[in-house]
Amino acid sequence: MRKLLSVLILLVIVSCSVDQDIETIEEQLLQTNPEKALSILEELGFNTFNATMDEEFITIEGDIMMNIAFILESYEKEKGVSQAKQSLSRKHTFYGGRVSSEYNNRVKFSMAPNMRAEWLPALQIAISRYNKVNECRVQMSYTTGRAHSHISFRDLGSNTLGRAEFPKKTVHSNLKTYRKPGEYIYIHPTLNSNASLEDKVHLLMHEMGHNMGFEHVFDNAAHRANYSFDGTQIAGTILYEKNSVMNADGYDSRGIFTPNDKIALKTIYPGPFVSDFNQTITGPTLAATKESVTYRTSVTNPGNTYRWEVKYVGAHPWTRLHSNSASVTFRISTRATPNGLNNMNVRCTIVKPNGDEGRKVFSTLVEGRPTDGTHINL
Repeated sequence: MRKLLSVLILLVIVSCSVDQDIETIEEQLLQTNPEKALSILEELGFNTFNATMDEEFITIEGDIMMNIAFILESYEKEKGVSQAKQSLSRKHTFYGGRVSSEYNNRVKFSMAPNMRAEWLPALQIAISRYNKVNECRVQMSYTTGRAHSHISFRDLGSNTLGRAEFPKKTVHSNLKTYRKPGEYIYIHPTLNSNASLEDKVHLLMHEMGHNMGFEHVFDNAAHRANYSFDGTQIAGTILYEKNSVMNADGYDSRGIFTPNDKIALKTIYPGPFVSDFNQTITGPTLAATKESVTYRTSVTNPGNTYRWEVKYVGAHPWTRLHSNSASVTFRISTRATPNGLNNMNVRCTIVKPNGDEGRKVFSTLVEGRPTDGTHINL
């Protein structure tokens, strides 16, 4: 009996050991099967033309990384939930897309200690430029602690300066699904000494854009044909732009967001206007329909450009006024208000030479023209 029991125990142990070995082998295969991961990306709708692979990442468009183990694991989980393979044939099912609102206004970046002396100033400038985009929810910061994305050196080969991971779909303990920023930015170590500060700022801003889900912009159709680009054009943006921060090649932007870049950020991550440059607007606070009125801003630095707009209560949207200077003169529309008092808002948006924007709104009380023809004279 003891011998039989010993044999049974031995069989159970051996059986468990075999099962564990099989599970271990399956896990290893799951984590080291880049060809399978590549086919999954193709199934989801990614263009994998000229994609490259190593033991950890698949890289598309030259510098957009996707973790192989994460692709395979997420694919199996999604299949288990849906029980329908065709439900996965949608790009950004678990990789890419916009970062969830729970994260996009508090994105934290950390940096490897051996990079900080040369690269931390550039990162701080890059973060500042993202944070200054008005009407955009994205807010970033640097930390030496836990971060959403970590920046470090990595040998990327002779033709690649940087790479970044796309946002990932994750499920928290509350079973709610979130999309977090990409976890990695890699910089080729040869850039440590031979790149200017602005070159570093540009490269970081570009890769941080990938962390937030943005794909590439191109010079023209011929330039685009060199890449596996298959992104969706963001409403309100132009198709080709050489100076974009997200341009696939070169440093023509010098780390300055173009108006097109800002439209993309505002559209994908809409938020409040956060700066007014401490400007003061002066002008009449009481007016009447058909009156000619003048408003001025206190911020008159050389090189600024100005955009003046007016909006009467109940009207939509804002109407652009014909002035690009620090003051504007216009005649109040008869549509401003019927008989009686109503509000008219005038706003001035200032764009500095470095691309920073500030906006101020000024409210004026407008009295409608009475039927007897009399009105307020200013």
